[in-house]
Amino acid sequence: MARAAAAGLVAQPRVVNRDDDIAAMILAEAANLNADVIVLGTRGLGSVKSLMLGSVSHTVLHHADRAVLVIPSPSLAEQRHHWAEHAELTPSIT
Repeated sequence: MARAAAAGLVAQPRVVNRDDDIAAMILAEAANLNADVIVLGTRGLGSVKSLMLGSVSHTVLHHADRAVLVIPSPSLAEQRHHWAEHAELTPSIT
């Protein structure tokens, strides 16, 4: 919350009893609060594990009626950074 406050935002973390459908619960709570944005993170499971297990952030992103900010896990951010560096070094074929 300190980072949000430093950026001039008002963050309201919420704890709600877990339901079977976590994404639906997050969307319902955002609607109850009339939240301007939903902020959530990823676990960095990767595309195959995420496909097999489902992705809360993916579901929220595609079903939200408001802005959604998904913050990648540190390991996923590092992987993406590595991929970006590798892409810059790899010549493109045209």
